[in-house]
Amino acid sequence: MKPERILLPLDIRKCPLEVFSVVNGLASHPGATVTLLYVVTLNIAAPENRLYEGLSRDGRWYLERLARGCLRPDIATNIRVRF
Repeated sequence: MKPERILLPLDIRKCPLEVFSVVNGLASHPGATVTLLYVVTLNIAAPENRLYEGLSRDGRWYLERLARGCLRPDIATNIRVRF
């Protein structure tokens, strides 16, 4: 069985880079897509919109950097930041 879509949830504060060797192996066939997911958890009542934008921008930047540095260039990648 060859996976077509691989979801990799990450905590950007403590991300083990060894997981990317496993993902590179799973996504070895053409057409595989890896989705890097970072979920931001906020423990405050009503944050301002700019707080969401800043955290989303920082998370996206970090995930894009991980994708460029740790995934093979031929693997299609989606970046998702959710709250």
